[in-house]
Amino acid sequence: MSDNEPVVSLRDGRRGPGSRFLGLTIRRLARTASGCRRLVGIGSAIALSGVGIAFSSPLPAGAVQPTTTYTTAGEHVYMVPAGSTALNVTVVGATASTVKNGKFSPGAPGLGAVVKATIPVPTGTTTFYAEVGDNSPSGGIGGGGPSPFGGAGGGSSDLRTCSASAAGCTLTANPATDPRLVVAGGGGGGGEDSGTMPGGAGGSSGASGNGAGAGGAGAFTGAGAAGAAGAFSGAAGASGADSSPDCAGLLPTSTAGSPGQGGTGSNANNASWNGGGGGGGWNGGGGGGASDCADVTNVSGGGGGGGSSFTEKTASAIKTSTNSGGLPAEVTITPVIPGYDLVGADGGVFVFPVGQASGFFGSLPGLGVHPNLPVVGIVPTTDELGYFLVAADGGVFAFGDAPFENSLPGIGVHVTNIVGIVPTNDDKGYFLVGSDGGVFSFGDAPFENSLPGLGIHVNNIVGIFPTIDNGGYLLLSSAGAVYSFGDAIYHGGVSGSASPIVAMARTPTGGGYWIVSANGNVFPFGDAKSFGTLPDLNVNVNNIISIVPVPGGAGYWLIGKDGGLFAFGNAPFENSLPGINVHVNNIAGGVPTAAT
Repeated sequence: MSDNEPVVSLRDGRRGPGSRFLGLTIRRLARTASGCRRLVGIGSAIALSGVGIAFSSPLPAGAVQPTTTYTTAGEHVYMVPAGSTALNVTVVGATASTVKNGKFSPGAPGLGAVVKATIPVPTGTTTFYAEVGDNSPSGGIGGGGPSPFGGAGGGSSDLRTCSASAAGCTLTANPATDPRLVVAGGGGGGGEDSGTMPGGAGGSSGASGNGAGAGGAGAFTGAGAAGAAGAFSGAAGASGADSSPDCAGLLPTSTAGSPGQGGTGSNANNASWNGGGGGGGWNGGGGGGASDCADVTNVSGGGGGGGSSFTEKTASAIKTSTNSGGLPAEVTITPVIPGYDLVGADGGVFVFPVGQASGFFGSLPGLGVHPNLPVVGIVPTTDELGYFLVAADGGVFAFGDAPFENSLPGIGVHVTNIVGIVPTNDDKGYFLVGSDGGVFSFGDAPFENSLPGLGIHVNNIVGIFPTIDNGGYLLLSSAGAVYSFGDAIYHGGVSGSASPIVAMARTPTGGGYWIVSANGNVFPFGDAKSFGTLPDLNVNVNNIISIVPVPGGAGYWLIGKDGGLFAFGNAPFENSLPGINVHVNNIAGGVPTAAT
């Protein structure tokens, strides 16, 4: 086998007379040396009607908005650009202080967290407040806990809905009342070094799990304990214990963390080896405990715990890590001003708003490629900097940053009933689904069975989408039935619809979905919200083929087979094919784009 041959695993199926593939998992061992990624796929023969259009008129004023980065500690007022439906936010908490407050330097500082998320902009919201933490030696902005002689904790950074100085802008660590939307915890301060024994390391923030870190205990003999790592949401960090009976009753001792504030490192006896301060966070880390209060030298203070991080419940595309790359504490905001692309059955792509070049990554007619069977779907990559097209024969065409992980014709599988494609959430694989519910998985997409594999025989499947963790997927039928596989959660289906069901879309959180019928009726399930339907507006159509959520999830577009488009919630209307006098009847789907 060559390095570039795909590995094919057949599951729950067999090949032979009268049989078919019930499911496939394909893993490509290596890419070709050419690195060609712009167009890949299988398909040739007939040319279909329609053309691909990449509009080249100048960008409309204000369509491209700059990224704003705040690095100065303190509060910054962010004004939301007009037309923004979501914000891509990166928040970095401060690493703990390394400045010695006592005779010796503190132990290793805990690192702050890095939290990335997309948050929706509620209709009418114009202002957010970015709070950047610091690592002042005395504890400071962002709630880094102080320590008299150990290292102070690093402050958290956050994006919130009110000014820190405003009356009523109170940090509660309760999602229902706390104004913070995205929080990156600060690192815990190192415990005081005794000169012969290093202080306990501060706990870093950004760990997996739940809760702020507890402070480390001071040492009776040996080095002080490290502060625990700060994780996500959860309770405040507990205070670290002082090390020996000699410290009993001597105050002040370390304190636990609290909403937004790291705990204070212990300085029992005022001359012992003291604990580090806790990191600030959604909840602060606990302060570290002091060492032996008899003031011996073979001891040291415990590290402070790392603060916890947080994202509000409607946030999506969440990534949390520890700041091992040395980033400064900062808040970076990029507004998402959405548009949309429509794709025709010939692979022609139409970009809206007209002139938004950032949304166009190529089309099949533009490359002189004519698919053997019609294109039946288009899906974006996670960052919306590319898209996949799929044809009815399972030919896959990747544009922009979309990776090609093979196709059905590419592995010698011949079908004509593919109805959809969806990528995994890391864009390293994708699923194809047939009208019979057969599922084909490529790259890192896990195969979790199929309808034929379960002995269920239908011919009316219209769509598929994966769970947030890629551990399962849902299939939808034109009768409104929803089938769940793997860890996908069933939130309900549609029964008795007078109009055929045509598509479904997942909410950004993965906690629900929308189902849409051909007449534009929208059925929300789980945490999906209804932003309106066409029947509610007395609009009579029967050619809706897709529903596309706006970035941030506070609205959606309904797309017709003729390229007509209907915007709901905070989804902007950026024109349609009939609106620009382009007359087709072969639109197969649409994707959101972002001028950022």
